[in-house]
Amino acid sequence: LGTDEDPRGAAVVGVSEVENIGCLHDLCKELKESLQNMKDAAEYGSDDALNILGMIYGGYSEYKQYQLIVEADRQKSFEYFQKAAYADNPDAMDNLGNCFKNGDGVEKDITKAVEWYKKAAEIGWPSGLFHYATCLRKGNGVEKDEKEALKWYMKAGIGGHAKALNVLGWCAEGGRGMNEDPELAFEWYRLAAEAGDAESMYDLGRCYHNGYGCDENGSLGDEWQAKAKENGYYGGW
Repeated sequence: LGTDEDPRGAAVVGVSEVENIGCLHDLCKELKESLQNMKDAAEYGSDDALNILGMIYGGYSEYKQYQLIVEADRQKSFEYFQKAAYADNPDAMDNLGNCFKNGDGVEKDITKAVEWYKKAAEIGWPSGLFHYATCLRKGNGVEKDEKEALKWYMKAGIGGHAKALNVLGWCAEGGRGMNEDPELAFEWYRLAAEAGDAESMYDLGRCYHNGYGCDENGSLGDEWQAKAKENGYYGGW
């Protein structure tokens, strides 16, 4: 297409490019209107809008389309999260904890990160529960306590946090904070895998291959480890 032998092809490509530019212009217009609406809502005190603005300026993947019209600004992102967190938005509390943990838009401070993770956890926010539990398990910014961590992982898992379910399987398999329990480890891995956690898909496949906590089944083992690979986890391969 687009050669001298077929000039019509070039014309078609040209029309397509114009159409693409027009679509991009319309998308940018819609995004600008949406961004302004969120800023207006934030001005009226919407903590959800403040949190979303924090994610937009933080370059979060959930709102990557907004990168067409705004540049990432970590400090501005932090400020939006902070306002939303002080308005008791649990997701913003967790996001603010991440900012302090990673030094995004603010000086890194793991102690403050733990404080915000705990606030989100106490409200019952799954990600906050998971992050606070992880801090307890590793002793990051707080005294290490695997048994206490397990309690918070349990709450996160009940809330549907797939990675928390994976860690619960890992704890049950290795006797971390609890007695080793193959059947329970298998069950946690199964729930996490079915919730979409790629690492758990691999772990579940490993359980089937080894008959760990279940009847040995090589076919199911291969199936789950293939799913893990499809989802970007290559485990011990």
